[in-house]
Amino acid sequence: MSEEIKSHLFAIRTTGGQEKVVMRLLEAKANANQINIQSVFWV
Repeated sequence: MSEEIKSHLFAIRTTGGQEKVVMRLLEAKANANQINIQSVFWV
């Protein structure tokens, strides 16, 4: 009765100063497609 958990790690490279724009776009696409994103790491 074990449940398999699938996880993925993606790296996104952005132009300097565009990080917030990319985060907002990622959020909008995830919400529109009902994708469950657990966390985002912004460096």
